[in-house]
Amino acid sequence: MSLAFEFCWLSPEEIAKSELFHFSAHRAEAVIDFIERTGVLLCPLWVRRQGTQYLLVDGYCRILWAERRNGRVPCIVFPESIPERELLSWKVFELLSRRDPDIIEKARIVKALSYFYPPDEIKERFFPLLKIPRKPRMFKTMLLIAGLDQDEVAEVVAGRVSEKVLFRIVWWDERSRRACVELLSILKCSVSLQRELVELIDDIARLDNTSRAEVIEQEEVRRVIHDSGLTPRNKTEFLRSFLRRRLYPALDRRERSFRKILKELSLPPDITLKPPEFFEGDEWNLNVSFADVEELRNRLEKLLRKETISGLKKILEDSDE
Repeated sequence: MSLAFEFCWLSPEEIAKSELFHFSAHRAEAVIDFIERTGVLLCPLWVRRQGTQYLLVDGYCRILWAERRNGRVPCIVFPESIPERELLSWKVFELLSRRDPDIIEKARIVKALSYFYPPDEIKERFFPLLKIPRKPRMFKTMLLIAGLDQDEVAEVVAGRVSEKVLFRIVWWDERSRRACVELLSILKCSVSLQRELVELIDDIARLDNTSRAEVIEQEEVRRVIHDSGLTPRNKTEFLRSFLRRRLYPALDRRERSFRKILKELSLPPDITLKPPEFFEGDEWNLNVSFADVEELRNRLEKLLRKETISGLKKILEDSDE
C-alpha cells in the first residue's frame, strides 16, 4: 500500500478526539510533566483528515499539553481514505515497538479492536503481541477492565491492585469491586496478601450467600481500616485474621480457648507463649526474658510447676482437636 500523507502544524481546535484511539489517557499528566520539564514534544501527532477537520489518532497527551499552552503542534496527516481499522492497527504496532503497554492500555486496545475484529481474530492475532494469556474469559475480562473508572484505574496503575487480583475482582458486581479497590488502596499490601484477602472475601460471600461488598463493609472491618492510629500492616494483619475466623469458625473457637487457658495460667509478663499462625502446624514459640542466671532459674521453676505444665498440655491438646 502506498501512502500519501502530509506534514503540517495544527492548533488543538482543528483536531477532534476519539475515545477509539485513547489508550493512554491515564498517563497524560506524566507525559505533560515530561514535556514541561524538557521542552521536548517527542514526535509529531498522527491525525487523519476528516472533512474540514482532523481526527486525532496518536498524541492524546501531547494535544492536552498544546491545549494548555494555546500552541500549535506538528502533525502527520493521513488521508481520509485510510480506514480507522488500519490506523488503529498501526497505532498498536507503533506503541508495541516503543514499550510494553500496561494492563489498562492493553484492555483499552482490546476494546478498540473489538469494534473492527471478531474476538477469535483478536485473540489469535493480537493477544500474543500484547502478551495477554489466551485463557477462557480473558477477552471479556479485558473488556471489563477497559470499563473501570478513573479512580480504579489510578489504583491499578499505582500497583495497589495487582493484575492477578484485578482479573478476579473485575467480574464482581460494581459495588463489591469498588469496595475491594478502596480496601486494597488503604492496605497497600503485597501481591500474595492481596490474593489471599480476595480469596477469603470470595469464599465467605459464597458461604454466607451474600455480596462481597457486605463482607468488606462489616462494621468491625470499617472501624479498623479507617483507624488513623494503625499502620497499613496492622490493618492487613487484623483483616486477614478476622476473615479467616469468619471462614473457619473452629479457628475462632481455638483462639478463644487459647486466651482463656492462658489467662488461667497467669504467666508473668516476661514469659510469653505464641501459637503457630492460625493454629496451623506444630511449632509453638515460648519466649523467656531474663537478666541473669538467677532470673532464668526462677522463670524455669515457674514453667515447670505442675499446674503450668498441666495448662500447657491442655493448650496443646486443644489445638490438636
